[in-house]
Amino acid sequence: MKNNILVIISIFIILGFSSCRKSPYLIDEVIILKDTGTGIGTTTLTADKEYLIDGLVFVNDGQVLSIEPGTVIRAKPGQGENASALIVCRGGKINACGTAAEPIIFTAESDDLNGSIPLETSGLWGGIIILGNAPVNIENGEAKIEGIPVYDERADYGGTDPNDDSGTFCYVSIRHSGTSLSAGNEINGLTLGGVGSKTDIHHIEVVSNSDDGVEFFGGTVSCKYMISAFCGDDAFDFDDGYSGFGQYWLTIQTNSAGDLLSEHDGGTDLYNNYTKPTIYNATFIGRGITGSKGLISFRNGSGGIYRNSVFINQAWGVKIQYEGSNYDSYSKFTTNGLAFENNIFYYLGISDYTGVMNLVSETLTVPLEKQTEINEYFINAGNVLEDPGIAVESDHIIILPTGNINGQISETSDNWFDNAEYKGAFKNINWALGWSYLSKTSYLR
Repeated sequence: MKNNILVIISIFIILGFSSCRKSPYLIDEVIILKDTGTGIGTTTLTADKEYLIDGLVFVNDGQVLSIEPGTVIRAKPGQGENASALIVCRGGKINACGTAAEPIIFTAESDDLNGSIPLETSGLWGGIIILGNAPVNIENGEAKIEGIPVYDERADYGGTDPNDDSGTFCYVSIRHSGTSLSAGNEINGLTLGGVGSKTDIHHIEVVSNSDDGVEFFGGTVSCKYMISAFCGDDAFDFDDGYSGFGQYWLTIQTNSAGDLLSEHDGGTDLYNNYTKPTIYNATFIGRGITGSKGLISFRNGSGGIYRNSVFINQAWGVKIQYEGSNYDSYSKFTTNGLAFENNIFYYLGISDYTGVMNLVSETLTVPLEKQTEINEYFINAGNVLEDPGIAVESDHIIILPTGNINGQISETSDNWFDNAEYKGAFKNINWALGWSYLSKTSYLR
């Protein structure tokens, strides 16, 4: 073969492993992907074969991994350093672009794609990690990514090129993943470390990851049509100066799992290069109004901007760090680096609009006038408490809204965004139908 990865071909009888796959192809072999230290090489995974990731498999610097539409890649079980995961290194590329009719699927070895694994099962393998050369807000401008042993230099990410290109990743479903080396050192469903703006990422689904669904460590990559559902920790997590864009994002939590719908953290420089994603047209659905979980937190000097979005079904709303300094998250609010404009909030465990956005401090008593300023801003910025008409049932969600999602809309001058004249990730077309796991199980309708 043209690559230098260890490949083991196992022949299965026609009515065995291959019959579990809904495919127009006759699958009669499984190719084991196991990295012997030299990476996967420049190669193409094709939809007429089955693939099984065994351990940590890297796309090294200079290598290109291409994956055809409709390809299924499974991964062997394992935790910690024994986990199975795919890692695209700095300087490596992945060109994995499925289609709405033929998505690319990453899942566990035991998944027959026909109900063998319950929808909310997590932690059966590692996940997907993509690393790049874009700036990150950490000391020396680079670091080791979480979830990979620190002695492996291929875990490095970060650099000086905001326009770095790690390839194309689209119409991809990542299922039943997540593992941990130690507390705070996990493989998420999709980890993006220092990924640059020329990387093309859209129509990505992470379902049932044991930690975060998607985590951004710095970088400038922008993403459209993202789903993060049933994850054990945060749906989306932003760290180390991430400054990309997002549009048409969906998060869903279950009653039994999940923390924040998005978590914002800072980096080394909390004044100039702080974390500040800009998100339009998100629909964030929480785990219910009882309990202790919230929508979004901003801490460690982070910021972020949410416009034309819908937030429902969670115990509390937004928490913003206040420490009375130029380095806290409240300071980002005063300098337009933290904003909520023209959003809908509904069915939260609060009594009125004054409970949606709250200043919090670990060291100080928050001045009443500062909280009043936040409360007045909430109304003046066009945010409302109204029912968007999204039906959240015990076993499914009808995602197309029946309420008023029009009204005052924030426009954008950046050409990357669509000027969608509605609030939330959906209007009258369910863009998740067909390619997403959630739609195939009829959970998302």
